[in-house]
Amino acid sequence: MNDLSALIEQDLGPGKRIGAWVFWRCPFHPDDMPSFSVKNDRYYCFACQASGDAADWLVEYRRLPKGEALRLVKGNGYNAMPKPRQEDVPPFAPPGELWQESALAEAASAFDCLLNRPQGQEVRDYLARRGLTPESWLAWSLGAGRIFNPLSGRAEPAVVIPYFAGGGRALAVKYRFLNGALRYRMRKGSHPTVYGLWQPVRPILIVVEGELNAISIWQVFGDRATVVSPGGESGSRAYLLPLLKSPQFERKIVWFDKAEAVKGLARLADIALVSPTLDGQKMDANQMLRQGLLEDFLKKVLEV
Repeated sequence: MNDLSALIEQDLGPGKRIGAWVFWRCPFHPDDMPSFSVKNDRYYCFACQASGDAADWLVEYRRLPKGEALRLVKGNGYNAMPKPRQEDVPPFAPPGELWQESALAEAASAFDCLLNRPQGQEVRDYLARRGLTPESWLAWSLGAGRIFNPLSGRAEPAVVIPYFAGGGRALAVKYRFLNGALRYRMRKGSHPTVYGLWQPVRPILIVVEGELNAISIWQVFGDRATVVSPGGESGSRAYLLPLLKSPQFERKIVWFDKAEAVKGLARLADIALVSPTLDGQKMDANQMLRQGLLEDFLKKVLEV
């Protein structure tokens, strides 16, 4: 046993090879989209961030004592496990358990505020103006809160946007201020990866810039597409690559506001879109939703 992929294959069956990676559905959380990967004798889950080597697998999956796992690994050619290289492990570590507990409590309180509390009225009005329905607020676990704005020096109303992976694990909490020059803040300790990882696999994958754009597309096309976002233009692209390379999707679309942002991902997509400008106004997904154009636009692009 000198190949971690072969070891895991004994337990999970054949994986899907994509370049130097091999992917399975993660055994450590509910996983509709294969997110558990192996490369260079290290495993890593892009959703729940489980990671380790052959000994860790024997301990975590087969429930062997650590000493026995180390003995078995050493006896089968693993004298020294290689350290992960920078390109083998995405650049973010998972938030700790204490952070998880606090972030989930905040998200739950903000969710209740948005749906039920008078203090959530400004955010409810804002989301309604953006064309987003209460059904979408519920599906994406949006919330309302008053968040400290360092530019104004006071707490201001904001949309609370939690990032969830499979199994309900929180990766990040982002705040979208309703007014002012500062649009976004991130909760301290957040590790944003990809927004929308909680969804099941649909035939079409749509990668779009911006959380509200992702929700807009899901609102009109969520029964046909898995819609994800790296967040804003500066969001990390590292976590998008396994999704865009996944054979589970029949068609893949990337949609960003600027051509430069599309370039690095276009080669992995069937369709690459740049938000058009009409009468000086950028027509991103949310703007199209507000004007009643989004569903027809997507049908035309996809020829469905």
